[in-house]
Amino acid sequence: MEYREPPQYLYHGTTTEAFEKILNSGEIKKMSRHAVHLQEEMSAAWQSAKRWHKVPVLLKISAQSMHEEGVLFGKTENNVWCTEKVPVKYISEIIREI
Repeated sequence: MEYREPPQYLYHGTTTEAFEKILNSGEIKKMSRHAVHLQEEMSAAWQSAKRWHKVPVLLKISAQSMHEEGVLFGKTENNVWCTEKVPVKYISEIIREI
């Protein structure tokens, strides 16, 4: 993975159930993964959210603002952006359908 400056926005696909946990904890956590996974394309993040067969939610993340405040981002060979965590203050929009 190569550390890079992210685009202005990235997207995180999740479920309504998981989103409630995110709000309660104050951040998107990496859980059992090596990092929080984010996508440049809304459609890719939406597909990720839908794979759980629950009600999907797409979170628009202000990645550039995070980066400007010192948060590191990496990009994998398969174009997945990764970071350690995403505080809820960087969630700029909640998208319930695309």
